[in-house]
Amino acid sequence: MYSFLLVALLASGANAAFEDGKTPAYYEDPYNADVGTVGWYDQDQITNLLMPIATKCFMDDEKLTELTGKAMSGEEGVMDVPEMFFDILEDYCNEEQTAQFEDALKNFKSCSGIDLKKQQETVGDALIGTIMTCGRYAYTIFNNILMSESGEISYPLPRVPDQCVDSLVGHNPMGDTIREAMEYPGAEAKCMAKLSEQLPQCTLKLWPIPLPGTIMKVTSCINSELVPEQREMCDQQLDILDKCLSDDDAVLFDGKSTHSQQCGKWIETCAAEMSTFITSPSPFNAMPLSDICQEQAENYHPEALKKFNAFQESCVSKKDIDFWLKGTGSHTLTSYNKSSKSKSGGKSWPFFVGFLSAAAIFAAVLYVRNKMTGGNYFDVSSNDLTLQRSTNQNQEYELS
Repeated sequence: MYSFLLVALLASGANAAFEDGKTPAYYEDPYNADVGTVGWYDQDQITNLLMPIATKCFMDDEKLTELTGKAMSGEEGVMDVPEMFFDILEDYCNEEQTAQFEDALKNFKSCSGIDLKKQQETVGDALIGTIMTCGRYAYTIFNNILMSESGEISYPLPRVPDQCVDSLVGHNPMGDTIREAMEYPGAEAKCMAKLSEQLPQCTLKLWPIPLPGTIMKVTSCINSELVPEQREMCDQQLDILDKCLSDDDAVLFDGKSTHSQQCGKWIETCAAEMSTFITSPSPFNAMPLSDICQEQAENYHPEALKKFNAFQESCVSKKDIDFWLKGTGSHTLTSYNKSSKSKSGGKSWPFFVGFLSAAAIFAAVLYVRNKMTGGNYFDVSSNDLTLQRSTNQNQEYELS
């Protein structure tokens, strides 16, 4: 899931202008910068980040490359895109490909614990149900923003209703997938990579939703390659958290439950610096760090990790913490601990498959555009990046 969010954030800023081509002050010093000056990436910077991924994941897919080429060729070419897209979806597997597809799904289930067939059978109902159980909460938050004088989100956010939490991260096909993807985006990349390698480029006939192997193959490849970018985001958020929470706040580190007003002040301070780790509404503020962020925190941000844990001890209820450690949200953590101890590599991690994800289409556009213009990823200097790599950028991410 984090990988889709990452690409969405990058894509949302594709047209944002950077003053004089310089890095916004926020990225230079997020704690002291004026949040109003925050910008995202321009198109060249997005290409610099995603071009290697797009090249790897699209280089053998002539159909999608041709489709995106037509989409960018002008008004006449665009008219061919719907037909080409449906041609991809309706390229059904023959008997041999069907057997290969089925084997890939079985291997993915063995790796991740997720049955993609069963998941797709319920995805439509799950989305409708989530709208019903979470709709009022989302409407209330949005309406409060519109009604506020500043037009900004007011922190701390109200608690998410139990029925909404159950829809999003409960023990159901969609909830299991989302919950585990939120907690283990690094470990799940192993399953994504295997699935991408093993899937044939055809559509498996299923009811109610056929599985488009061509798109799944590219999507899973892209998501398996985004760990470095997610690690970078973790580094940024840990840096912000380290700065927005004081080093010598006796109340924060006393290990006792703190009054909600004080917790609200801490949350507001960090929210103003665009922190995300402690600003989520209950019970999501009780979630442990993802595997990627936990590793980064332990190795490079020990003070930020100390503050994160201190905040949860002070401001998060034991009931919510137990939700993730022992209750509905405990499945992932329990499985992860068993796997980490055994190192057998048998049980790994699922991910939220976006068959028609913006990540795949966006990366395709980058790849084709680069081929059309003759550009080269390696021609872009590191100084053109908005977000500079951390000192541990050459570290290889190892999956158990």
